[in-house]
Amino acid sequence: MNVRFGDDPNDVGIIWRSRDNRKGRNSVVVPRASMAYPNLPPKNRPVYSSSFRGVGRNFYRMVFTFPYWDMAFWSGWSYTWGSVLFTIDSAWGWIPTGWGLDLGGITTYGVGILFFIGALFYQVGATMAYLEAVNDGSFHGSAMKRFLEGHEEDKKKSRLENIASARTPRLDIPRRQAARSSPRRCESHEYLTWRWWPTWEALRNHHIYEIGYIACSVQLFGATLYTWCGVVSIPGISSQFNAPQEYGAYYFPEILGSCCFLTASLMFLLETQERWWQIQPNVVGWWIGVWAMVGSVGFLLIGVFGVINEATGAHWALYQSGLSGTWGSFAYLLSSLCQWYEAVNKHPVEEVSVNH
Repeated sequence: MNVRFGDDPNDVGIIWRSRDNRKGRNSVVVPRASMAYPNLPPKNRPVYSSSFRGVGRNFYRMVFTFPYWDMAFWSGWSYTWGSVLFTIDSAWGWIPTGWGLDLGGITTYGVGILFFIGALFYQVGATMAYLEAVNDGSFHGSAMKRFLEGHEEDKKKSRLENIASARTPRLDIPRRQAARSSPRRCESHEYLTWRWWPTWEALRNHHIYEIGYIACSVQLFGATLYTWCGVVSIPGISSQFNAPQEYGAYYFPEILGSCCFLTASLMFLLETQERWWQIQPNVVGWWIGVWAMVGSVGFLLIGVFGVINEATGAHWALYQSGLSGTWGSFAYLLSSLCQWYEAVNKHPVEEVSVNH
């Protein structure tokens, strides 16, 4: 990214990114500390998000704040707790096979119940992510807050605020991103208030071209399939199926849902990259996509090895199925924690080199 500042050493700028726009974030860019704000004492200079102080501040927000109106927060929070339950659930299912320990009722009842609850958390997380994708042009956090507080009549004021925000001077961003940036969304009155689903016009003219919206839609479909698998896993239901019925009721939806997660994760990853082949390890959204891809592969292998075990009775397949679920769930936990961290860091401050 090539950013140019003016002659004033106190210049700042705003970076527009597709994911940040959907999450209601605005990345502020300032010159590097060694060249910025020469007239300010160090304690009054911007706190960079990547600094020790900035990271500590964001962890504090994760623990001590609960922005109930923010869909990005709900998505990261729900995925985190769902991943915690999946990790425990997978470990409970794998330990008897991997270590030969008899967990008794935990294996019989706990695994299925925990999977069901974890799937519900994933359903909530995917639904919140989809809603934030629908409402990205109205800065979904403030729109939802007005909706919950009954202040929808303030949409005229919101319109003026959004248009003013859209006129903020831009930096040097790729043309393909600038073409779909927030200003033209703010011209649409329908996105100044909260919406539960997109209008046909918005879907046809905008959302269908947004990789983030498509990824959230695919992810929501995959999470719905996982919720179905969670229902099937409830003790007393799965035991009623014979082998062909179990393939159709559990393994096929599980494998298809995992493929949806993998596809969505790849799209989230590519969304953060200015060029499809150029990695962005300095962007937290990139790591969200990376760890989600790893977790999706683990989820996919659960179903693949499970089918092999059902068909052949191979012990190694059952072992690998449980192990894949354990490391896959843990990878998703890392992705979810990064997503939660990203959600509470609404105004990240980045530093860049100055080019005159």
